[in-house]
Amino acid sequence: MTDWSKLIRVGADLAEEYNRSGTAPTNEAIMWALLCDAAKVSSLAYSAPPRQDYPSKSTMPDAPDEITVWQKISAYLKGDLDEMPQDDARPPRPSAEAISRAETVLHVWHHAVKIGRQHKRAVYIRACGGKPGLASRITGLGTSEQKAAKRRAMNEMLRFAKLA
Repeated sequence: MTDWSKLIRVGADLAEEYNRSGTAPTNEAIMWALLCDAAKVSSLAYSAPPRQDYPSKSTMPDAPDEITVWQKISAYLKGDLDEMPQDDARPPRPSAEAISRAETVLHVWHHAVKIGRQHKRAVYIRACGGKPGLASRITGLGTSEQKAAKRRAMNEMLRFAKLA
């Protein structure tokens, strides 16, 4: 059983961050914030499955000693490098609570939202941070159709959670 009251409180906090007007977020805005967060968490939490039929790392020959970022910075400070090295750090993994929240929201998204495939795809592209033009090119839906699909999807999610 999901604790929807806690989920909605977290969603309200997230919606407050997204809100530009300073007004209290609506239930639709709260559900949208939860879906956007779930899309972000799922992309950070789950890596792609390993490729098939490619040599694994253990079968590859060992490379010469890898140079760490700190060694590169040290070389820059000594004057051996002309430019400061960039650190390609990955974002931190989400917490177990965030992953659990994302799984709940995505379960509702997959099982409760019964809009057309292209409409659902456009809404999810937008939830992942895609621009309307990108969603339009991929799905063929205009901006007004995307907004209507988003509104309908959020209302269906609210009905599933019995909050509407």
